Amino acid sequence: MTITQLPEPPQPTDSPSAFNEKAFGLLGALPRFVDETNALCIDAQNAANVSIIHSQEAAGQVGAAAAQVQLAAQQVAEAAAHKDAAGQFSAWSHDAQQAAEAARDAARLALNAQPWQPWAQYNPDQ
Repeated sequence: MTITQLPEPPQPTDSPSAFNEKAFGLLGALPRFVDETNALCIDAQNAANVSIIHSQEAAGQVGAAAAQVQLAAQQVAEAAAHKDAAGQFSAWSHDAQQAAEAARDAARLALNAQPWQPWAQYNPDQ
């Protein structure tokens, strides 16, 4: 919104007819000037109100973003705890694998072993 420039005001050095012409021109332009000034004030107030609304919305978004950051930090902490637990499970898995291999080896030895025959070791003829 723009305000139309007012006409040249009368000067004390103007001739009476020029003074009257400028004065009437200036006074005639004042209603338009008032309307344009009032419209500009309304536009400025509306822009200020919109700015207030936008700043409130932005503050709400900042609050939501802060909550998201807090949630992300919690998830990072949980992920770190899961990583530590996974490392422990990996160690347990390795231990279980070693135990299974030992059991397998023991089973093979047992399958390949000769049965114990105590009577076969005692030979009275010898």
